[in-house]
Amino acid sequence: MNSNVDLNLEDKVVLVTGSYGEIGKNTVVTFSSFGCKVVVTGRNVDNLQRVAVECAQVSPSHYQPLVVVCDLNNESDVNNLLRQTIEKFGKLNIIINCAAKEATGSIMDEHTFNDFDVQISIKLRSSIQLYRLALPYLIESKGVIVNVSAIPKPYPAYLNLCLVNAEVDMFTKVLALEFGSAGFVDTETARRVDIDSQVQKWFESVCPLRRMATVDEITKSILFLASDYSSFITGYNLVVDGGFTL
Repeated sequence: MNSNVDLNLEDKVVLVTGSYGEIGKNTVVTFSSFGCKVVVTGRNVDNLQRVAVECAQVSPSHYQPLVVVCDLNNESDVNNLLRQTIEKFGKLNIIINCAAKEATGSIMDEHTFNDFDVQISIKLRSSIQLYRLALPYLIESKGVIVNVSAIPKPYPAYLNLCLVNAEVDMFTKVLALEFGSAGFVDTETARRVDIDSQVQKWFESVCPLRRMATVDEITKSILFLASDYSSFITGYNLVVDGGFTL
C-alpha cells in the first residue's frame, strides 16, 4: 500500500486488537508503514512477534512496536494492555478493534448459549472494558475508534455472529452520540467474514461485484476512517461489501 499519501497519521499511537488475524495483521502493518507507533496484541506471543517484525521493517521512522500478550476475555489482561500502552507512549490516538471469533450455528444447536456468551465476551464485553479505560486518553488526543464488524445482513446458520455484530454496530452509534461533543470520533466499518467455499460461491453469485473483498480493501477503509479525511464522520456504519446489501 502506498505510504506516500499524507493521511496525517505520523507518530500517532495505534492499538490494534486481534493483531495477527488476517485483517488485524494487514491493518497494524499498514499503519506502521504510515509512521504510526503501533501496539500489537493478541494471545499468541509467537504470532505477535512475527507481526511485530513486519511492522518494524516497514516503519519509515524505524519504530519498534509494543507487543502485549492479551486475552480480551481476561479483565486483568485488558487493564495491563492499556497500562503498558500509556507507559510506553504516553498517549493513545487510535483503537482498531479487529478481535473476532468466527462461529456458525442456529438457534437449535446444542451449544448455542455457550457460543453466544463467547461472542459477547470477545466482541462486546471486552470492548466496553477497553474503551472505558481508553476514553480519557482518546478524548485528550481527539482520537478515533474503528470497530470492525460483520456485514449488517442476516446469514443463514450464523445466528450468534449476526446478533453480536448488530450489537457492536449499535454500541458504536451510542458511543458517538455520547462522546462526539468532546471531540471524540467513533467510527465503524464492515469486515469480511471467513466462510466456506460453497457459501463463498453463493456470495460471489449474488454480489454485484461478483467477488469477495480483499484484505487490502478492508484495510483502506479503516485507514480512511482513522485519518483526518473522515474528521466529520462519527458513528457511521461504512459497509464494505461490494454492493451485497443493496
